[in-house]
Amino acid sequence: MSEQQNEQQNEQQVAAYVLPDETAQVRAARGAALLDEQGPFGWDERINRHALDMGVASQCILGQSYDGEYASGYRRGCAALGLEPCMHGAEPTSAMNAIAYGFIIAEYDDPSLQTCTERDAALHDAWIALLAERGEEDEDEDEDEDEEDDYSEDEYDSDDEENEDDD
Repeated sequence: MSEQQNEQQNEQQVAAYVLPDETAQVRAARGAALLDEQGPFGWDERINRHALDMGVASQCILGQSYDGEYASGYRRGCAALGLEPCMHGAEPTSAMNAIAYGFIIAEYDDPSLQTCTERDAALHDAWIALLAERGEEDEDEDEDEDEEDDYSEDEYDSDDEENEDDD
C-alpha cells in the first residue's frame, strides 16, 4: 500500500471516529451522558463554571470532575471512562476518544473558527449551556420539594392546634 493510500485510509478512520460536522453541543451532550453513566457521582455539581477552561487540563470538565492538578485530572478522567485522551492536535484512533465526547477540541473542528482559542470557546459555551440547563432542572426540583415541605409543615401546624384545643 502506498503512503498516500495509507494516509487516505487513516483519514477515513478518523472521520468514522469523529464526525467533523457534529456540533460542540452534540459532543458535550454525549460526554455528559457518559459521565452520568460512568463518571463520579455529582460530577456536574463539582464544576466551577467561572473557572471552566476547556484548553487547560486541570480546569476542563474532566479536570474538575476528577479533581485534577495540572493534566492529571484530564488524563485520570479519560482513563476512568476508557477514552483515548487525544491531546490537542492528535487524531483519534478509536471511537472511544475525548474529542467525540466533547472533552477536548479537534484541530479540524469548524473551519470558521480559526484559532484553538476560538474552538475551545465553542466547546466551553456548549458545556456552560448544558450545565446551566441542568442547574435549572435542579432548581425546579428543589422548588417542588420546598412546596411539599411547606404543605407538610402546614399540616403539622394544624394538627398541633387541634391537639391544643383538646387539652
